[in-house]
Amino acid sequence: MITNKLISPTDRAWFGEVKRLFDEKGYAKPFALDSRTLIKVGVNFSLKKRCVEEWKKD
Repeated sequence: MITNKLISPTDRAWFGEVKRLFDEKGYAKPFALDSRTLIKVGVNFSLKKRCVEEWKKD
């Protein structure tokens, strides 16, 4: 599942915001009965460089 949200590039707490939105929107609910491990990955794309600037997993 992929979702996007424009967050200020100066906001270094972007991953916390992404995790909060993921949980708030209930994106993991359809996978609740799946026995596999769910890994949340946040990707920060640079608008200037037009590439992945940073990524984190939870």
